[in-house]
Amino acid sequence: MDPKRAVESDLKENKIIGLSWCVIDYKDANSGGSNYAFWNLSRHHTVYGNADYLCQFKLMPLEPQFLKTLEAKWTFTIVDMDRRLVAFKDQSVGKIASWKWEFGDNETSTEQNPVHTYRAAGARTVVLTVTGADGATNAFPESGT
Repeated sequence: MDPKRAVESDLKENKIIGLSWCVIDYKDANSGGSNYAFWNLSRHHTVYGNADYLCQFKLMPLEPQFLKTLEAKWTFTIVDMDRRLVAFKDQSVGKIASWKWEFGDNETSTEQNPVHTYRAAGARTVVLTVTGADGATNAFPESGT
């Protein structure tokens, strides 16, 4: 398998995922490979190499005790590529008192959902810091604008 083809899963509640696993219980590891028992989570004996062998599962919401009380999250939309105009949307969780956006070009904003114009083209690392009664947290996305 080529690791360059691997895709990181984005696990979110109510998303359908495919899963497969198997357990092989050997009587004796030195017995030449004969297995004692075999269990798998697939409707097929083969559990690898073909996504059709996977079982579907729906991801349920996390229980409240496992949720973060404060978590910075955000997305962006390129509004106008020629003018380098980008709209940022806060999707943070928790009781938030303030927002600080750093756009990666020495410009900042304290708006919750700012629209920013970049003076020059190029990749940027944008950081959102949210602050509330439970502290402060940052969000660094995988891709810049």
